[in-house]
Amino acid sequence: MYTQGFSSTTTAEEVAEVLSDQIRGKNVLITGTSHNSLGFETARVIAKYANLVIITGYNEGRCSEDVIKESIPHANIRPLLLDLSSLDSVRKAAAEVNAYHEPLDVLINNAAAAVEPFTPTTDGRFEKQFHRGHLPWHFFLCAKVALGA
Repeated sequence: MYTQGFSSTTTAEEVAEVLSDQIRGKNVLITGTSHNSLGFETARVIAKYANLVIITGYNEGRCSEDVIKESIPHANIRPLLLDLSSLDSVRKAAAEVNAYHEPLDVLINNAAAAVEPFTPTTDGRFEKQFHRGHLPWHFFLCAKVALGA
């Protein structure tokens, strides 16, 4: 159980080490794992302990499985295409996760877009940055995966 405090100087490795008993052997899905992002670093340190880490990106170039395996060779990483600005993409990704043989133990909703020019969603109803970070597709993904629907 977590009993010590973290500070602004605490590293991701230190946090993962403290929480390793809760992570060890778990199957974890993390949204927003583009290379050099907070989600990527989370995936990298969790991969030391987890049974499976599912990394997401809205295109294949965003899923940096090889970079994680360079620092954690034994890591079991599975890329998943997921565009949180598209309900169809969320539905497809949830169906894929629900078809996995391994149960999902942990879902870390980290994805958000930042500092992009104004870009409408594919259906033209919303702005992508607002949509990815604030509209309910993260919650929809949680519900679809949790309920196996």
